[in-house]
Amino acid sequence: MTFPLFFYNLHLPDEVRIFEVPNSGVRRFDHNCIVFDVEIQGAVLRHYSFKDRWFEINVSLTKDGNFRTEEHHHISWCFNCDISTPHLEIVNNIYNADLFLDVLVEPDGKTYAVIDENDFEWGIANDFLSKELENGAKKGLDDLLSIIETEGLINFLNHYYPLHSFGDIPVQPKMNKVSLSNVEQYKKIKDFSYLY
Repeated sequence: MTFPLFFYNLHLPDEVRIFEVPNSGVRRFDHNCIVFDVEIQGAVLRHYSFKDRWFEINVSLTKDGNFRTEEHHHISWCFNCDISTPHLEIVNNIYNADLFLDVLVEPDGKTYAVIDENDFEWGIANDFLSKELENGAKKGLDDLLSIIETEGLINFLNHYYPLHSFGDIPVQPKMNKVSLSNVEQYKKIKDFSYLY
């Protein structure tokens, strides 16, 4: 594997956010998932991304491994779960697309709020989501909520990489934002046919 990783996250209709992940922050990278840690403004962001699931999960932690909460939508959350396409790996570049819906989860891993449903409906109404992507997003939301309501998010994530296991935590390099038209690879995968 070539490092660093470059994570391309498409926010429809046109914005691509590019995150560089230094080698020292990568915790797991295999045929199932990617897990990495970066430091952002003195806190730790743990990211879980999957090749076969229609969501990705960001966890806010302190440097000593405790959950770091924020208040939003009447919930004190530390897990921000984005409904997204499964990622595509091309050498050291990772691609996916945000599908508007988000689920915020409290430190117990079980108390949650679904947000941005109006944005999801807006994306559908404006034809930013194909029927396949719409169905994938709904499947991802159903799967994620089922996990939260049964085994809980903490047990689920610990299966992939222990939440409170740390190594060196590199500072997150500056995120770049570019237009979709400037990312050649998205032109080749924009229909996300690799998912079907």
